[in-house]
Amino acid sequence: MNNGLKESWEKEYQNNKGIPTSHQDSPSHSLPIFFDFLNRGGIRLEGRILDLGCGKGRNSLELLRNFQCEVYGIDISPTALQAFQSTAEQEGFASRIHLIEGNLANPLPYPNEFFDFALD
Repeated sequence: MNNGLKESWEKEYQNNKGIPTSHQDSPSHSLPIFFDFLNRGGIRLEGRILDLGCGKGRNSLELLRNFQCEVYGIDISPTALQAFQSTAEQEGFASRIHLIEGNLANPLPYPNEFFDFALD
């Protein structure tokens, strides 16, 4: 794993706070628009969802709150993943998340067609 990249993200999640979305707990403003799109189409999001660069899980947690799904999150920052895990446990979602530390420049450790949906 690229240590410089990992180090930069660790600093961001630990104390830099240079990227506002890295420190927000609320989901992306586009997620409700996406939910509305799904609802209008009668689509229920289910199954396994991959969250690439999940960070602290702000978008994945919103998916877990609204749909019966499992989230597989991958992020380069152990600090962010620990925050995601902690919040998921507090909200009762620990059994529905699967988090790994990884660099998105590397191949994903999942078989083809494993996921039903992915978000970035």
